[in-house]
Amino acid sequence: MNQSPEKIDALIKRGRLSQARGALLKAGKGGGFKSHSLAYAKLARRLDEPMLGLRILYPIIHSQVKTPSDECVCEYAASLSQVGAYREAESFLESLGQSEVKEALIVRAFNEIKQWNYSAAAGFLRKYLTLPGLEPYDKIIAETNLASALIYDKDPEADSLLSDLIERTRDTDLLRLRGHLFLIQGEYEVGMENWAEAFRSLASAYELTEHGTIDRFLIRKWATFASLYCNPNRLPLTQHELVELRSDALRLREWETLRSLDYHLSVASGDVSLATKTYFGTPFPVFRERLVNRFPSLHKEQSYLWTTPGQPEVVISLNQGFPSRFLKAGHVAHRLLLALSHDFYRPMKVAELHTLLFPSEVFNVLSSPLRVRKAVERARLGIKELGLPLSIQIKDGMYFLAPLPGCSLKIELARKVETPPEKLQADLGERSEFTVADAAKVTQLSLHQTQRLVYRLHKEGKLKRKRKGSKTRYFYPKAA
Repeated sequence: MNQSPEKIDALIKRGRLSQARGALLKAGKGGGFKSHSLAYAKLARRLDEPMLGLRILYPIIHSQVKTPSDECVCEYAASLSQVGAYREAESFLESLGQSEVKEALIVRAFNEIKQWNYSAAAGFLRKYLTLPGLEPYDKIIAETNLASALIYDKDPEADSLLSDLIERTRDTDLLRLRGHLFLIQGEYEVGMENWAEAFRSLASAYELTEHGTIDRFLIRKWATFASLYCNPNRLPLTQHELVELRSDALRLREWETLRSLDYHLSVASGDVSLATKTYFGTPFPVFRERLVNRFPSLHKEQSYLWTTPGQPEVVISLNQGFPSRFLKAGHVAHRLLLALSHDFYRPMKVAELHTLLFPSEVFNVLSSPLRVRKAVERARLGIKELGLPLSIQIKDGMYFLAPLPGCSLKIELARKVETPPEKLQADLGERSEFTVADAAKVTQLSLHQTQRLVYRLHKEGKLKRKRKGSKTRYFYPKAA
């Protein structure tokens, strides 16, 4: 079979995704990705294989010989965003500056949407729509996403934009897109508490979408939310529907739907305890602000007990660290537990964990996953050593923290602790010189581990070195 990018693209458009994925993997054998690297990386992302896209582009992006094209940087950022490395993706996109790569604005918009930053996403989409020479289909897709972003701020422009888009797609063969537009309109009407209009829009969306598609699931989700809000007496019955919806969301890996379920149920029922759980179990500041707008008392809360059923109850405070050589406060395994406690709803991808564990380092598609796995191994050893009622589990390549029955985790709103490099600079940054032994006392690492840390910091230019051998001393360079 021909594994050219054009052939794989045709398979994707015909819906033959498994066949396209197989063809893509065959194309990469024997260094086949070296020609048309960018095209193959884009195909990998479209086939939900962003790690493959990163592997294809990594040698180009980090080449010491040739500067990568703006198109390659944009696609690399898009793949980073898809694997959860949002901050690193943003840094690559910002490096493009005033680049003429149109897709960069779309990638930036989606990177913000994944973090619930819909206002920022709308700004990038508006800017994209001002660009000259847009294809009609690309323009209508951008306008659809803009309408979707606007409804989260209850912006009236969303209503007029959706009406215009629905009218423009009336006599076209864009049935799937038209169905999605009615779905978005249903979401808008739910937010505006126009129940009759919401149900009419969702019914129109249902007629235009195929059975078993994700849009059918989302239609049911918003119809359930509308039922939950419009008739308080129906709450007991709707809760049964919510249980089914939750089960389907887990099966479909619709993690943000799980978060939305608890948000809407807490708002509709006035359940402060559920709102508090959602607040502390969500890493996105914008989403937490929405909860505070509904439950103003939340802004006073600084900690939360994430509790599982069962007796006897053990309360574990994650921020303090543990008396274990693996789980000392600030060490990588301890930081891993804190990182995994950021989100109660969505398991974390490897790249996302790497960003939280090593915020000043770039994600290396070849070595970073191994560093994360080693951190997981150390954390599991510490949990086993201390007999903690915790479990670090992995599902579909994603990690999540599971308190065992009878366990309560004390979750602080501020989960950040000082890393060994941060401790080193905070304690010894003002000293003129220090030894590795001095550094080990501060970091609480072994001499060997401290030696490796100091060597890395010196190599990165963050530390300066004087003399050699047993007389070696280090110091922080003075700021210019």
